[in-house]
Amino acid sequence: MFNPAGITLISVVVVVIRVVVVVIVLTVVVVLVVVVVVVVVVVVVVVAVVITVVVVVIVLKVVVVLVVVVVVVVVVVVVVLVVVVAIVVVVITKIIIIIIIIIIIIIIYNYGSSSSGSGSTSTTTTNNNSIGSSSRSSNRRVVVVVVVVVVVVVVVVVVVVIVVIVVVVVVVVVVVVVVVVVVVVVVVGVIRVVVVVIVLTVVVVLVVVVVVVVVVVVVVVVVVVLVVVVAIVVVVITKIIIIIIIIIIYNYVVVVVVVVVVVVVVVVVVVVVIVVEVEEGG
Repeated sequence: MFNPAGITLISVVVVVIRVVVVVIVLTVVVVLVVVVVVVVVVVVVVVAVVITVVVVVIVLKVVVVLVVVVVVVVVVVVVVLVVVVAIVVVVITKIIIIIIIIIIIIIIYNYGSSSSGSGSTSTTTTNNNSIGSSSRSSNRRVVVVVVVVVVVVVVVVVVVVIVVIVVVVVVVVVVVVVVVVVVVVVVVGVIRVVVVVIVLTVVVVLVVVVVVVVVVVVVVVVVVVLVVVVAIVVVVITKIIIIIIIIIIYNYVVVVVVVVVVVVVVVVVVVVVIVVEVEEGG
């Protein structure tokens, strides 16, 4: 038997089932997309952190190597300078000592020749003796003055050389300390920058992940709402269409029945009229 209500119910059930299936599929797809996005973001963050740490380690190693090289070079330069200055001091001292010895020998030789010359003749006068004694005393003064001057010069040279060595060593030490301090400051600055970059990267990645998840959830909600609304609209439209079809079908059946009844009535009337006429004519 024809049951329009059954057809309407079946149509609604079919539409609801389709809507549920579509919503489930969309939800699964969205969840998978969110999972993939989160995994990709986490992998990117991990890779970025690892790369940053590796770069920091490499920078630290390079800085340490540079500091060691600088210190070694400075120490070598200091040692070389000290050795060179010491050699120069020794050479200058030897030269000065040799000059002193030569001067003393020359003075002694002149003094000896003066003495022997004054004592070789017995006919020397008193004036000659006084001249000889004065020349000997003057020679002694010259020797003393020369020795004192040479000693003072040697002492001054040695003091100057020692002062130069001390100044060079102090300057080198100060330079080394300054270089090491600068390197340490640079390293600390680089490490701070790297840490800030890592923190900012992690924060940005987390913000991106949160934004992506929120967007995906909003999209899922919007899609589900749209699907439900569309399903409701489809169900309503389907019901309206089915009702219209039912009305049309009912109207069509009524018209057909009326026509059939009219036709039957007309046929019956015609047959009755014909039968009556035939009977009257006979």
